[in-house]
Amino acid sequence: MKNLFTFLLTIATVSLFAQGSNTGTGGTTINPELENLGGFKPDINNFNPNNSGVFGPFGNADATEGPSHVANYTDRQESEGAGPRTLATVTYSLYPNPATDYVVIELSEKITGTLQLLNIVGQVIQSAPIDQSLIRLELRDVEPGVYFISIMSGDEKIVKQLKIQ
Repeated sequence: MKNLFTFLLTIATVSLFAQGSNTGTGGTTINPELENLGGFKPDINNFNPNNSGVFGPFGNADATEGPSHVANYTDRQESEGAGPRTLATVTYSLYPNPATDYVVIELSEKITGTLQLLNIVGQVIQSAPIDQSLIRLELRDVEPGVYFISIMSGDEKIVKQLKIQ
């Protein structure tokens, strides 16, 4: 009998939610903010996608591309086919991390630049030029602690944390 009552109660609850009811007992609304947004009713007829009527364009004369300092997707797609890759498109991993005697830095593609091992306050502990995608950095003479591996190419830089035991 108890199982039958639980089953009927479950069916009644499910059917209440299936009907989309958000009222509790007595007909009061459980969350009135869902229905009226606190009295705010946006007027979608006055929506301006360029925001030129609010603050003016984002730095462009015609405000069609968004902020002037952000490249849109088509610009980036066209520029990736020609010339050297940038660090923005390169991913890399460090292993083992935490390290003891050495660390391997594996780049997703060959990069020409500089690799630096920095301590926690930013002092350069080791520095070496790189022009490959797989680098082994010896750490035998480095004290245990938290360090950063920095890879620089041109005016771009990517940094990852490394723990040495």
